[in-house]
Amino acid sequence: MQKSTIPLLAVLIFSSLANAQQTPETMLINPQATLKVKDSVLRQQVIIWSQAQLNEKNYKKIKAYPSADFFSGKVANGVSLTSKIIHIAHNQISNSLISIVDKLDYAQPWNKTLYSTGLYAVPGEYIEVVISEVLTSKGLEVQIGIHSDNLGGWVAATEDWRRMPLAVKQVALTEKNTRINNAFGGLIYIVTDPKAASWQGDIKISRAIQSPLFEAGKTTLQDWQRQLKNNKAPLGELLTNNVIITLPNNILQKVIEPEKVMRLWNTIIAGEMELAQIPQPTYRPQRLVVDEHIGGGFMHSGYPIMIHHSPSRKLLSADIIADPAKLLVPSNGGANGGFFHEIGHNMQNQDWVFGGTTEVSCNFFSLYMFDR
Repeated sequence: MQKSTIPLLAVLIFSSLANAQQTPETMLINPQATLKVKDSVLRQQVIIWSQAQLNEKNYKKIKAYPSADFFSGKVANGVSLTSKIIHIAHNQISNSLISIVDKLDYAQPWNKTLYSTGLYAVPGEYIEVVISEVLTSKGLEVQIGIHSDNLGGWVAATEDWRRMPLAVKQVALTEKNTRINNAFGGLIYIVTDPKAASWQGDIKISRAIQSPLFEAGKTTLQDWQRQLKNNKAPLGELLTNNVIITLPNNILQKVIEPEKVMRLWNTIIAGEMELAQIPQPTYRPQRLVVDEHIGGGFMHSGYPIMIHHSPSRKLLSADIIADPAKLLVPSNGGANGGFFHEIGHNMQNQDWVFGGTTEVSCNFFSLYMFDR
């Protein structure tokens, strides 16, 4: 008994010492090196440290975080920072639509609208955003990162973390020139309130890298193939007027017919809106975001809709996103029903969703779309 106890004791002591030596700014969190639920003190320290990094306004104080190589993913070698001018035209939600959208509680309808830029911020490298004097009073923000679920709450608080619990940074654009740095890196967005008055203008973003961005009806197949071939960013997006999908590079590389893929996704969103009797086109596209670790469930509704894709946990959804024709293949309650179900939540109007039917009436949309 003593012989078996000594090695076990040694392991426990070593583990305790290892945890004691870990600090939030140097530790690695990834699917192979999770931050355990039992390490409650360290987890709280990580949340406090992460929030401090995301609140820090002095871009010079931000350094790249080691775990950024695992999430959102490693930026490829040989990358060169670039500049890009993005034209954005924001249309204020119409008064006639507000009363409808106001009842779509599960869709988080008043979360601020994200405008994609096709750019990625390298972890620890500041970006520079230049806007006109006119836009400084429009309440705009710049955001780095899209994986907005906080793992410190909901179901994720009871699970071992496979990524950093907080990773999204926002800074208000109240000056003509703004510099922002995110230790975790991420896709870059221009953010505005959907109820804000309409505006449009050119926004220059410098010191970022290009990320794949497919715009249905605009991006050619040749241009898409060139983007994938030259891609150095770990994330990219595909978009239509109904839906925007955020995917890691290894999944994007499988999207060989982007126009066909996005036409089908566009039809799915349009079909669910049709059943919900929501006027089309609506005020903004739905967003689907693939994430290593989300707040709870296999997927969950909202803006954005969050989708688990964690091969280490056998939570797989990438093949269907890259080829939505697979939604037609029965899966015994697998990912295909999950997409229709969560999009259905985003269509539920509180005028007809009464107590106890939340997880029932959203399946009207699943049945309708399988039939379609």
